[in-house]
Amino acid sequence: MKTIQILLIVFSILLVNSTIHAQGGCKGNEIKVYKGGSGCQCKCLKECVTPAELPNYLAEGWNTEGCFNCCKFYHGGWVNTTSRTTIDQIVPNPDAHTQTITYTLVAQGDVKLQVTDLTGRVIETIKDEFREDLENEFIWSDSGLEPGVYVLTLSAGGFSDSKKISVTN
Repeated sequence: MKTIQILLIVFSILLVNSTIHAQGGCKGNEIKVYKGGSGCQCKCLKECVTPAELPNYLAEGWNTEGCFNCCKFYHGGWVNTTSRTTIDQIVPNPDAHTQTITYTLVAQGDVKLQVTDLTGRVIETIKDEFREDLENEFIWSDSGLEPGVYVLTLSAGGFSDSKKISVTN
């Protein structure tokens, strides 16, 4: 008899915990919302809101899914996966046959910048080096290329971005 009482108590506790977990720890009809914190410590802000408050929170970037995959461990440190390795801007200077290229990395590491033609054939490897700075800018001379459209591809740490570039006379 005592065993049955203990089993009933354990079952009741599990039922209450699963109900609270299903509501995300919120009371009544409240809904749990999430928002990734600043930086990359995989911090996740959590709030319980009423259905009436929900649209305001969603408009401010909160979600009801959670903070999954906010970071990954890369080269000895946490990297925010909501950030992206991107080619930010390419500013041509036709008079000097140069292009100013700015790009952003999610973490320091090996960087490869390549120019390919539209068939994917590598024309030039501009950079193939380790970069510590996350924000980068340099001037590239396109004087050795025939006029036309090319693709600039940035690869770093498993992330990549590509942009078309035009070379003129």
